[in-house]
Amino acid sequence: MTRRIALEDTSRSAELSPINPRDALRALCTNYYIWLHSLVALISLVPKGGLLLYAPTIIKNLSFDKITANLLASVSNYALILLSVFAARVSDWLQLRGPVCGACTIYALVFAGVQYSMVLSTDKWGKYAVFVMFMAGNATFHGVNSAWLASNVKNPKDLAVGQALIVMAANLGGLAGQQLFQDDDAPRYTRGFLGIIGLYSGTMVLVMGLTMLYWFKNRKAQAI
Repeated sequence: MTRRIALEDTSRSAELSPINPRDALRALCTNYYIWLHSLVALISLVPKGGLLLYAPTIIKNLSFDKITANLLASVSNYALILLSVFAARVSDWLQLRGPVCGACTIYALVFAGVQYSMVLSTDKWGKYAVFVMFMAGNATFHGVNSAWLASNVKNPKDLAVGQALIVMAANLGGLAGQQLFQDDDAPRYTRGFLGIIGLYSGTMVLVMGLTMLYWFKNRKAQAI
């Protein structure tokens, strides 16, 4: 992780030294921003874990055969790559990580709502198109969230610990997401999609809270 920090910002490489358990504990106990960013990663990646596993099944339930469903499920992955790169470029250009992260969350929340509203629809291609747009919005803010932490945590050791915690939180979120869609909720998965709306709503609250915290922090620093 320290090598990754050095590659991201060469100005920090000279300050980096091996991180021992005491350094990690100090960072975790004194920098609550690390926990908040990790919580964003945990909650926001839960839908991704479930959708990644169940996407072919959900598409198959739209009356597609198994092979076609698997092929159609791959389309959203390419869309996700494009949106993730676009979000990263915009955040680098504007240097506004919080608002961009918020915009990505709003996108995901809006299409989660549209997806839920179309559960009873019989238009399979319309439902598929919405599902692709919905899937494309999953995890677009993950990279921006990491960059947001990096732009605000100046201590290289704290940043290394924070990035490691974000990765662990994202993996845990992905694992938890596999429980979103249950057999007794098939084939429409109404409860699963409603749960995703709740998770993205929680992510939005966290992102807004973090944005306000950083705003007050920066305003206080400018006043000194």
